[in-house]
Amino acid sequence: MSFFLQLTISGLAIGSVYALIALGFVVVYKATRVLNFAQGDMMMIGAFVTFTLSSTHGWPFFVALGVTLVASFFLGFVIERLVLRPMLGQPVFSIIIVTIGLAWLMRGIAGMAFGHSEQRITFPFSGESVRLPGVDVTLSAENIATLTMTMLTFLAFFVFFQRTRWGIAMRATASNQDVAQMMGINVNRISALAWGLAGVVGTLAGVILGMLGFLFIHVGDTALRAFPAAVLGGLDATGGAVVGGAILGVAETLFGGYLGGAYRELMAWILLIVVLLVRPFGLFGSKDIERV
Repeated sequence: MSFFLQLTISGLAIGSVYALIALGFVVVYKATRVLNFAQGDMMMIGAFVTFTLSSTHGWPFFVALGVTLVASFFLGFVIERLVLRPMLGQPVFSIIIVTIGLAWLMRGIAGMAFGHSEQRITFPFSGESVRLPGVDVTLSAENIATLTMTMLTFLAFFVFFQRTRWGIAMRATASNQDVAQMMGINVNRISALAWGLAGVVGTLAGVILGMLGFLFIHVGDTALRAFPAAVLGGLDATGGAVVGGAILGVAETLFGGYLGGAYRELMAWILLIVVLLVRPFGLFGSKDIERV
């Protein structure tokens, strides 16, 4: 039982990272109906900036993270304005190809700027742990920070979407862009805001990955493993990103712990196929209804 609980907690920590990456996919898709395959490399850039400020220049960790989050928001905003805005009206497939090309461009720039060696982001309480009473289970400082940061992020997004003017405007745009425009909502600004928020959650995910494991220029490939979490929960369901990430992270860790690492790699896609066979729009996604 202790082994099971330990694996479950580790799975929830990994699932939290998947949930944050999935949230980036969902936010952009809800606002623009575009799958952003540059999400992983936006995450990688933000994590490297945090590492450079905190480890190389000696900034306090949370100061470096705060500055990077602001910079990541503006990076997403600029990408939308300079790269995605000119693609308005073009086929969705062409826009997706542009995001893939953008991902490789950012990866090449990161390789030149930060190098190709593996790095690790040092958390202020790194090395410390807490043993849960009554069970032989240990929570590392990194796992506690991961779960806490993820819960606070999703709480902030919940409040943003439910209580703020911009959040309500984003929900309206996601529901129907044409109606939102007729109601006076600037859809172009909503699109830029969505990309900025995707940069923020991507940076958080990248920093957590840098704390739990290692940071290198190909860490963005983790987004491909997190993409099933977004589809699993529903590409237009913000809460679905949380559930999809948690399910995927726990399932991967349990199967990897009991059956071996090969099964862990396959688990994401097995789950995705099974769920889509039953619910093609995801666990919490909205079913598209076309009137003829």
